Amino acid sequence: MSRYLLMALGLTSLALGILGSVLPILPTTPFILLAAYLFSKSSDKLYKWLIKIPKFGQVISDWNENGVVGLNSKLICVLSLILVVIYISFLTEFTFFIKTFLTLTLFLAGLFVTTRPSGEKNIKTKIL
Repeated sequence: MSRYLLMALGLTSLALGILGSVLPILPTTPFILLAAYLFSKSSDKLYKWLIKIPKFGQVISDWNENGVVGLNSKLICVLSLILVVIYISFLTEFTFFIKTFLTLTLFLAGLFVTTRPSGEKNIKTKIL
């Protein structure tokens, strides 16, 4: 895939992640992790810039070093996904097939996020 296409997708993902940090309907963490991945494949400069941002850098470091998604991020993600599913189910006029497909996709995304380690357990074992 083109380096510039990956950068454009990374910037789009970053924009959605930033939007998600202020809007409860969008999850922040998955978009920021996707942006970090896309930048790592397309631009070292953008990747290094992203991991130095205090709000996002820790999330990326936790994921890169330990495969950890924080408990707060998980909670926000799941609540956002539930709100989106409710919106799709009751407030849109999509066909049953599209509603089912979107709901299943969001369920799988939520399942993936919730089955990652939270990190709190790892921190407790390091202290003990």
